[in-house]
Amino acid sequence: MTESISPAEAFAMPTSARDIVSLWPSYSFMSRWALDVLRWGMSDGGVEALLAQLRDAQRMQVEANLRRRFLIAFMRERLPASQRVSLQRIAEVAGMSISGVRTAYSDADIEVLDELIVELKKEGDR
Repeated sequence: MTESISPAEAFAMPTSARDIVSLWPSYSFMSRWALDVLRWGMSDGGVEALLAQLRDAQRMQVEANLRRRFLIAFMRERLPASQRVSLQRIAEVAGMSISGVRTAYSDADIEVLDELIVELKKEGDR
């Protein structure tokens, strides 16, 4: 288990690449990514590479939020009663509050989910 970092340490300006990499001790891919970011930032034209990375991070965040909404809606609204997952358990796993789980998806999300379920059943009938 890694030692936790205090908020002051997390927001302190790193003094070396090694300091940056050490912020992600349990994520080796993040260490590699951090070194790449440093290379891009220090190279000619590096700003465009950094902006591309920022766009990718934004896209991934949107996709992750959509997946979370879909999963929560499915677990809360469409799993058989015998398989339903409690609000408390979903909140724990998702890192959300119970009220956040209750409001994480909309009626429109459920409509899309129902359309996908209909499509899945059609595929099973073929």
